[in-house]
Amino acid sequence: MPPKVSIIVPIYNAGKYLEKCLDTLVHQTLEDIEIILVVDCPTDGSDQVARDYAQKDSRIRLIFNEHNLNIGLSRNEGLKIARGEYIGFSDHDDWRELDMYEELYWQAQNTSADVVVGNFDNRFPDRIVPNPLYPCHTDEEKFKEKVFEHLIGDRTKDPHWKAFTLNGAMWHMLYKRELIEKNNIRFQDNKKITFEDLFFLVEIFYAAQKIAYLPNIYYHHLYHGNNGVNSYAYHSTPLVIGYLEKLKTFLEAKHIFHKHSADFFHTVLFYLKESLQNEIKHKSYKSARCQIRAIRKSKPIVATLKAEKLTWPTVKRLKIQKSLLWFILTV
Repeated sequence: MPPKVSIIVPIYNAGKYLEKCLDTLVHQTLEDIEIILVVDCPTDGSDQVARDYAQKDSRIRLIFNEHNLNIGLSRNEGLKIARGEYIGFSDHDDWRELDMYEELYWQAQNTSADVVVGNFDNRFPDRIVPNPLYPCHTDEEKFKEKVFEHLIGDRTKDPHWKAFTLNGAMWHMLYKRELIEKNNIRFQDNKKITFEDLFFLVEIFYAAQKIAYLPNIYYHHLYHGNNGVNSYAYHSTPLVIGYLEKLKTFLEAKHIFHKHSADFFHTVLFYLKESLQNEIKHKSYKSARCQIRAIRKSKPIVATLKAEKLTWPTVKRLKIQKSLLWFILTV
């Protein structure tokens, strides 16, 4: 019999955080699980930690990448061998409550859900920040619709759905493996496209028919300075362009771009502004100017910006930086 849940954990240089991550997996109250550790050529001894745990627990399956694939393609390696009815994901430096997968799995079973959503908090060295709770009173159909809209972007900045607005957090959920396989959903290559987790969620919430949720905090996401989100690459302009172009292609292929064009427009300006600030922070103003030229060569992005009419309400909502960027990219 296949396990109830497969948990996929890409491992790079996890350092001192890896053991707590693995401890809170092997001691889950739901014992019928498999833990797939995708060892992505670490240089800090994390590979040996993975081997040690696998020797002690037969539910752990090891994959050793021949070359460093980064987190997106490493997750795909895990998906290739996963046998669980449902799939979960974990970062190598995070931990979770010991009843997380039992609670989420039985909620999925009781509701026949394609996706079951829990909640998480962000753990900083000096504070704990709970993730905003989404509206529990929302019916399932509206929940799916609202999450999908906010994953693409939210021009109205509705605070009730802040937890999902352009948020690629995906480790506090379970996904039916049949849904992933039937729709051929995979993670993008981080070396070509950033926000691989966010795009995965966009595809998932488009394809899912039934969503269930438990508004309890099960997963604890650590911030310690070495997170990938803090790196230059995560917000590098070429990778951001790749993401935006990929997202537009997806929306057009599903014939829903027109419905979401206004939100996509605001998302384009939001991420381009962040990427150019990232260039200045990690490189220089000269680098940012070079990336502006690269953005202007992207026909899908420029077409999106030019399609929006320049009106005072829009400019007022965008404020100075985004309005100026809009003008620079479309003149």
